[in-house]
Amino acid sequence: MEEIRLKVRNIGPLCKGEVHFAPLTLFVGPNSAGKTLFANLLNIFPGKEKPLKINPLISIFARINWEIFYKEALFPLLKKEKGFLKELIENLNIHSAYELSTKGNKRFTKFFKNTLGSIFDKDTVIEALKYYYALSEIGQIITYGRESGSIDATVDLFTIHLNLKKNHTCKYTFNWKIKKIIFNKSHTLEFSTGFNENNLVVTYPTFMDGKTVIEKFLEWIFRRFQRKVLAQNVYSLPAIRSGIMQSYKPLIGAYIKTVPKLKLKWLEIPFLPYTAQDLLSQISMLSSIAPKGDFTKISEEIEKEILHGSVILEEISETLLPEILFRQEGYTLNINRVSSSVSEMIPFLIYLKHVLKKGDILIFDEPESHLHPRNQAILAKYLVKLVNNGLNIVITTHSDFIINKLNNLILEEPSYPFSLSPEKIKVYLFEQRKNNKFTIKKMAISSNGIELEEFQKIREELYDEEIKLFYKKERERRKMQ
Repeated sequence: MEEIRLKVRNIGPLCKGEVHFAPLTLFVGPNSAGKTLFANLLNIFPGKEKPLKINPLISIFARINWEIFYKEALFPLLKKEKGFLKELIENLNIHSAYELSTKGNKRFTKFFKNTLGSIFDKDTVIEALKYYYALSEIGQIITYGRESGSIDATVDLFTIHLNLKKNHTCKYTFNWKIKKIIFNKSHTLEFSTGFNENNLVVTYPTFMDGKTVIEKFLEWIFRRFQRKVLAQNVYSLPAIRSGIMQSYKPLIGAYIKTVPKLKLKWLEIPFLPYTAQDLLSQISMLSSIAPKGDFTKISEEIEKEILHGSVILEEISETLLPEILFRQEGYTLNINRVSSSVSEMIPFLIYLKHVLKKGDILIFDEPESHLHPRNQAILAKYLVKLVNNGLNIVITTHSDFIINKLNNLILEEPSYPFSLSPEKIKVYLFEQRKNNKFTIKKMAISSNGIELEEFQKIREELYDEEIKLFYKKERERRKMQ
């Protein structure tokens, strides 16, 4: 996973918290602590496969080549900064080394916001948040009883800061982490970039004129934004996935009936949260001849070891939707006749077979739902294998079986195919504070595993309760004698 950081203040039940995501990120803590809400903030940054209904420019930029984008979208914006650009080009032509402060230089800040900021703008982010969290006004996401809240999101070099007010106003800043840009002429034959702490060093050949340097520099910025920010897709498997699978046909039918009534706007199902809509959308596009995902082989291993059967798609002529079936020991069952554990696992397996690609992010809400403890441990093993094969996973969980298994996999030898490197996992505890508000605490992870006291405290409390009940029964027994 590219470097992604999220920081919040007074958002939902969270009074404050910060998370640096890893290839495998775990959120643990009490119910209604904001774990799923926080995880879904990853949707602030739209991926290349998202239905980009908010700002069409992002969709265009994510798909077309640089030359077309520069000519059609960027060049008109650059005309607004021709005075700044003219001065910069002259300095690059005259000096062998030129230093540009990005923080102190107001003209550069304005230039940056008029180019990249015009694509990933305030309205894009605000509308995304309102859509993902079903808000009529952006202020509704602020913690109850607070007048303001904030969200900071960072991917690679690029940062977003949102300062939200209860009166639904919002202050928005889009920036990057580079303090200075240092331009150096060199006897090299190619244009190149590098980093020196928080400074960006641009090296270019002596024969290259300033105008060409700026064009290549802009191409580098935008291509990096395209690759680092827009190329990562975020998919969610919500906790209500089993219910969605049991009723996906009537839900999609209701969705289709709604389409003619919509004005030219994005499609949505008003009575379902975004994560459920996204799952339905993926199902509606399935086909028995759908292209295989990057994790088909691993999904088949999970089917064999946990479900002892296989999930198949079958085209039925009476419907446009494929029939999702479960085959086991020669019997084929409709999804409405399978066990709750199979129903819970089917969306996950379908995503692995037909949707997810290497580099994608999967938010998996309570993967332990309806699974026997042994199968929870087996699933944890395969989640690690998926991470080791290039999938990024964010888990919200209440399962100590999953965490204990992950601990064991950290202790395994690196040669073991399911071994988990401590560098690939981060665990965050959502802790309850006063007035039912929560903060986020990063848990220590070492070669000895995850140091998590949350479940140990509960075990000790249950053990103490058991001992008290035992001695109470013992006293009563003695009185009866």
